[in-house]
Amino acid sequence: MRFIDQENTLLEQSAKLLLKEKSKGRSPFNLSHYNILVPNLQASRMLREALAFYSSKQSSGVLSPKIYTPESLLKHCTKNLSNTASSAQIQWAWAETLCQVPKKHLTGFLPQLPSKRTFSWAVPIANTLITIREQLLTNGWIFKTAYQKIKSHGWDQNRWETWVYLEKTCIAIQKKNQWDDPTTKLLQYIEKKDFPLNIPRLLLLGCPNLSPFLEKCLETLSRKSKIEVWVYASDKEKDYFNQWGRPLKKHWNQLSQDLKFNTNIANLSADTDILAQNITKIWKKEDWRKQQVAVGLLDNDMKYPLITALGSDSYFFDPSKKNNEIRYWLYSLHLWKELLDENSEVFIEWAFQPFIKNQWLENKCPETWLKDFYKCQQKHQFYTINKARSYCSIHNSSLEKPFQLLDQLRINFKQLGVFSFIRNTWELIYNSTSNTVKYSYNIVYDALYQLEKQLSSVLTQLCPKESLTFIINYLSKLPSIAENNDGKISLSGWLDLLWNPAPGLVLIGLHECKLSSNKDCDAYLPDSLKTTLGLLTSDDQYAMNAYIFKRILSSRKPNLQQIWLSKLNTAGEPLIPSRLLFHGNKEDLANRTKQLFTTEYQPNHTPVTDWKGDWKQPLHLPIKKISVTQFADFLQCPFRFYLKNILDMEPLNERKWEMNPRDYGTLFHQCLEKYYQNLKAGTTFSEKSLQNFLTTTLDKSFLNRFGKSENALLEIQKHSLLQRLQSGIPLLLERIDLGWCVEAIEKPFKETHTIEDKTIEISGKIDLIESHPEKGIQLIDFKTFEKAISPVEKHLKKRSPKDEEYPDWQIAIQGQRPSIWIDLQIPIYVNHIKNVFPNRKIIASYLVFPAAIQETGYHHWENLSEELLKRALICRNGVLRKIIQEDFQPIRTSVLHDPFQELIEKGAFKNLSNKLQP
Repeated sequence: MRFIDQENTLLEQSAKLLLKEKSKGRSPFNLSHYNILVPNLQASRMLREALAFYSSKQSSGVLSPKIYTPESLLKHCTKNLSNTASSAQIQWAWAETLCQVPKKHLTGFLPQLPSKRTFSWAVPIANTLITIREQLLTNGWIFKTAYQKIKSHGWDQNRWETWVYLEKTCIAIQKKNQWDDPTTKLLQYIEKKDFPLNIPRLLLLGCPNLSPFLEKCLETLSRKSKIEVWVYASDKEKDYFNQWGRPLKKHWNQLSQDLKFNTNIANLSADTDILAQNITKIWKKEDWRKQQVAVGLLDNDMKYPLITALGSDSYFFDPSKKNNEIRYWLYSLHLWKELLDENSEVFIEWAFQPFIKNQWLENKCPETWLKDFYKCQQKHQFYTINKARSYCSIHNSSLEKPFQLLDQLRINFKQLGVFSFIRNTWELIYNSTSNTVKYSYNIVYDALYQLEKQLSSVLTQLCPKESLTFIINYLSKLPSIAENNDGKISLSGWLDLLWNPAPGLVLIGLHECKLSSNKDCDAYLPDSLKTTLGLLTSDDQYAMNAYIFKRILSSRKPNLQQIWLSKLNTAGEPLIPSRLLFHGNKEDLANRTKQLFTTEYQPNHTPVTDWKGDWKQPLHLPIKKISVTQFADFLQCPFRFYLKNILDMEPLNERKWEMNPRDYGTLFHQCLEKYYQNLKAGTTFSEKSLQNFLTTTLDKSFLNRFGKSENALLEIQKHSLLQRLQSGIPLLLERIDLGWCVEAIEKPFKETHTIEDKTIEISGKIDLIESHPEKGIQLIDFKTFEKAISPVEKHLKKRSPKDEEYPDWQIAIQGQRPSIWIDLQIPIYVNHIKNVFPNRKIIASYLVFPAAIQETGYHHWENLSEELLKRALICRNGVLRKIIQEDFQPIRTSVLHDPFQELIEKGAFKNLSNKLQP
């Protein structure tokens, strides 16, 4: 094992040593007889560039070595095994397994099991199972052998037995197709000490992340090959590595005074948006685009705020992204797959694409026709392409050419088969002389050729759409092929930072959990199970991270280092600085902790003192109006209704530090109201345009309500509100596809009722009314609850024997048990709407945007019967009667979100409440 000088970066030191020693200084430098193992693809790319650079400085060329990553080395091993399945064939076999095995083996194992198990459903699950199996391979296990190891420990035996059964079935399917499972075959060779790989010279260069199984492979390989290990560290640290250069957790997990870390280089911001703005100022000021800075983006959640703050993603190059050109190519296939479902909405999107318009443009402007066509679609409600075509043939022939092109493509799809169809379509669509397009064209065509060669016989078993789905999934997983040749800053990963030669260093998002340095909570392979199986645990990962952190700091000057942290993530949840930042001298720990956890000033709340006065009932005018939303206040507690709605009492708030629920709901309603107003006026939205519209509308509403506030809490709440709004975009756009039309937005209504010869008015606003020619009228109320709650849960509470006494008029029967009315909003709205739209079916719903945005959706009141509506009217009259009689008793003891709790508990209203009776 050789230790490389860590004064300069690993890339510079290793490249110079390779040219000097392994080529023996002879020009041209010949390294072709060497095989080198580096941690990842970016290290491979940078090493090739560095070898070319330093050889050219000596006016010489270089014959490059064969460079592997741990993953590509194992793939190279399996390539040398005869008749083994490729990644596409493995994916096919697992997907076919999931489609074929009896349902009893999957019931309880998978959260959802559709009645018809197609490849579209099976492929994503197959990918998950393959990933878990690959994790097990890191120490030479498959499901069967791993289960035998852990069976006595009692690990979730049902799940493991299912995995073993699926693995056995999958291997059988592979054998049926005459493919051998590469994992089991490779394990057999390792166990026999007969490794089918001939690499005479292999050099491990700065590889701190070797898996135990790869170490076994190297151990076997070393019997017939010469293997060297170069470690980027000092000679003093020789005892802190195993024989293959992996850091030992015994030392690196407890790094203390060895790690020199200047606390002043850490910059803490309140949230990700402010952090991104602060980084942007420094980025532009210091002009990081000159590539003198190695930027490590360790928290992917920071990517979007950073792009937003910079105004563009053109400032940096992200090697972790899939190649944009390939994604662009696949987009046409995704559209084609949707077109097979006869979706006229997709037809419009397809016809808008530049590569389609070029086929039928003829110096005309198709945008106008397509927009008119879209409006016609909304008005006449044709959902299929055939219906759209029949309409156009009668009213307008402007879209005839794209229809004809579509027909031709359909014929080709049926006649040519999926592979030939893709090639012919791409040749028709992508006619470009661009080198980038040609490069992508060759990459995709080569992948498609390999896929056809491996799977053409089995893909014919699927329907065309299913086979197209499988191909798209395979092509979308092509490795990143883009390289940074345009002078952008490369956003490096953690391992890449060891190799980045830039003298400046910027680490963004060095938080706990972002580098797998916490106790791993993997649902499938938790740390305790990994320990049992001998897999790499979070402690091993942390040791590697500590080693990398020390190396990237020690190779750069302290004044050229920056670390940027945020207190909150994009969801408003607190973030904890990484434990790596707390290694160092004990004397510095207190100051370092104080700096990394600095809190902002929070206002002090004055405690409520004991009540010593005597209240008198304030005078008030007779109540002649009540809003629909105030019924809930009265039904929960008549006395608190009196305090809040008659006396207008509110909790003391000396300074508004955050939005209350009313502010939050108002801003939310304003944004949705603007959207539906535009929709009713004929404006059409795509997903991207709707995102921009909601963002702009919220910014304006927020500015009008709070001004140019720099309050971090308000900004966090604004960001949270925008996230909730945008989570509903797919639902809003889907409603248009389903044929729902806007009837009214924020529709006001008034009702006057006479109780005991006195009149009282009920007023309110219905958020949204939509109509459908077949489904009827839908009344929708927007809600921003913390959790997704249905209208039934919000309006009725199950009555139990422990409940306080309630008047008979507040009782309703819902199911078999009596319930208590706690709100009347929806029933009052429905009774009103029935008069506006007689003889139409009325559907009452909440459109809920909860804090957990994945739960955003419609919640219908399924069993809102006529009997229940009558009981609601009886309850409404009971409330009105008590208000007219000025009877605001009793004071309920159990009330949610009670702003008057302390005052009531301290007896502040004892004298007053006794008088509030008829």
